[in-house]
Amino acid sequence: MAKRIMVLAFTFFVLFSHFAFAVEYRPVLEGETYDPSQWQKERLYIDRAFGKLTYGAWNFFLGWMELGREPYEAAVLGDNLLLGVAKGIAYSIADMGGGALNVLTFPITTLNTPLPEGGIEHREF
Repeated sequence: MAKRIMVLAFTFFVLFSHFAFAVEYRPVLEGETYDPSQWQKERLYIDRAFGKLTYGAWNFFLGWMELGREPYEAAVLGDNLLLGVAKGIAYSIADMGGGALNVLTFPITTLNTPLPEGGIEHREF
């Protein structure tokens, strides 16, 4: 049983380790804007930590919704539907993985995992 847990933990870290390096320190290209998450704008540490925890939970549990949202947006805008499906798959994986990292690292409020299109904010619902 312990061996299975170790293999599962190792697999988790290998699969999601690239999200850990996609922190706030990436350069912003000219013309590109990067808005910080809502929880980063809070003044008090406890508000930032709780905001990061809830933001991560929303993205972890609702990231799969990108599977339908991106193809719908592509169809409405008249873009390539197949590209919308591919973006939906990629964004759902990124949102769920980034959400898991935000939940696991919520006490470290200086660390942010940028998510595609800002992830899923609870204000959207």
